[in-house]
Amino acid sequence: MSSRLRNLLLVGALAGLGIGAVGALVIPRTHDNRRTEAMRFSVPPVQPKRERPATHPPRGSGYLQLRVNKRSVAIEAVTKDNRGGPDWALRTFRATRFSQRDGVERIAGRSRCVQLGRIYRGRFGWIDAKATFRPVGFSFAGAPIRCGSRTADMRREPIVVFENLITDPHHLLPRVYQTVFWGIGGRAAEMAQINLAGRKSRQQPSKSGGFLILGSEKLHAKQVSVEFTYADGTHKHAALGQDGLPRWFRPRIKDKAVGPTYIAARAADPSGDVPWGIPIARSSRGGWCVASAGRVFGDRIGTATPRLGTMDEVQPSAADCPGVNGQLTRKMPVILGWSSGGPSGSETSRRRSAIRRTLPGRTVYSGYTLPDVKYVTIATPRDVRTIRPSAMGHAFVLVYDGTFPTGEVTVTATFKDGKTHVQSLGPSAF
Repeated sequence: MSSRLRNLLLVGALAGLGIGAVGALVIPRTHDNRRTEAMRFSVPPVQPKRERPATHPPRGSGYLQLRVNKRSVAIEAVTKDNRGGPDWALRTFRATRFSQRDGVERIAGRSRCVQLGRIYRGRFGWIDAKATFRPVGFSFAGAPIRCGSRTADMRREPIVVFENLITDPHHLLPRVYQTVFWGIGGRAAEMAQINLAGRKSRQQPSKSGGFLILGSEKLHAKQVSVEFTYADGTHKHAALGQDGLPRWFRPRIKDKAVGPTYIAARAADPSGDVPWGIPIARSSRGGWCVASAGRVFGDRIGTATPRLGTMDEVQPSAADCPGVNGQLTRKMPVILGWSSGGPSGSETSRRRSAIRRTLPGRTVYSGYTLPDVKYVTIATPRDVRTIRPSAMGHAFVLVYDGTFPTGEVTVTATFKDGKTHVQSLGPSAF
């Protein structure tokens, strides 16, 4: 065989090995991508995969604690899980809320508290997004809890809560997979009429007037309400969202958010964590109601509690509508809000920050503009960024890692005709 032919065969063999190597690299990568997608959207199994000790509440100066009246503890409103997992239940008790500062105990009030939990192997506890069961003590840690008036019957102050259960928030793109509507109306409550997205049902409350309804992932907080009927024949309607605005604020309401909620603007998180977005809804008087920015969980925006695997949904209310914030003009073309926080987040978030070398904490600017504003430029002590408002709602959101301890923030609105409007927010000392 000639040397030329041997070289050709060798090249062919190496090429074949190269193709085989490429194929070997591509196939696992595709498999990994599929597994990653499955991890992002996987719903926790219905039964716990592991058990862990109870979560101990933080103690020390300034932390709010509970001293429970053990004789008042009761498990109420037990409901079968609609996915086939451990039963859901409410635990009620009376407690004194107190804190300790400089060795002195300060009483914050006396309340009737209600906890949402699961009954697993005869114990009251919580199952998180990783299918880990932990027993729950009488504290503000470990499970959703609300504490309200001890005299709810006389003062008609029911507690109503809407819970969104999410897939593992430590993975990208978590979403809601189950909802729970729960609360108490007081011992004198004889009937509770539940409204879930227009479908009404009547339920006999528990001894403390407790109710517990499981819903699908499509249910939203503003679609639920409950009306209690009391022993003296009176009624009390309780809802979430804009219907739950404080009485002192209601005279200022000139319009309200109507119809569905949309995600108008989005922004990536600097550390590659769960992205950010702005929820908007139509105003009853025209225009848009634009709420504050939050994290994106599928089709809704809110704030997660990673240790519980829950999120609180942020939806536009009357307070976010033009009738309250005022109509935009050429002299005030931008409504801007901001929030800032120090080190926080889960261990996964902190690891992502370390890998990307981003600063702890977040500074978030969000708002909306006149329709004829083409660009918004925000100059901070960190940098200068220009962003185009969304077509729907004319909203925008910018997310920075870290905070800005000093310096000014300048906002420049550039109109479609080329003219500009500049305003300064002053020192950004957070």
